[in-house]
Amino acid sequence: MIRLFGLKRGGMFSFWNFVLGFWGMTITLNVTERDATKSAKSLRANGEVPAVIYGSSQAAISVTVNGKEFEKVLKEAGESTILELTGLDKKTEVLLKEVDFNPVKQEVIHADFY
Repeated sequence: MIRLFGLKRGGMFSFWNFVLGFWGMTITLNVTERDATKSAKSLRANGEVPAVIYGSSQAAISVTVNGKEFEKVLKEAGESTILELTGLDKKTEVLLKEVDFNPVKQEVIHADFY
């Protein structure tokens, strides 16, 4: 059994996952602009996660993300990986700034992209 940095080969974190994560792997996530007439509660009931994209050089944009897809990306990427958001006018590269969870169900209820 080969161990690298305390991780087993072929385990959840392989050498290549480490290398790609270290050198800045980009993950793509599809988002849609949020309909202002729908409440956050109804979005969550339909499996969507409300989110916001903001930064120093752009105005804040309210978006929604598929909940299951976002949870997969969250487990894979964490907070230090660059995410490429598609589905808007142009592709946007962001970092995951903050994620809010429901304390009882441990589901994602909101995300901030910077």
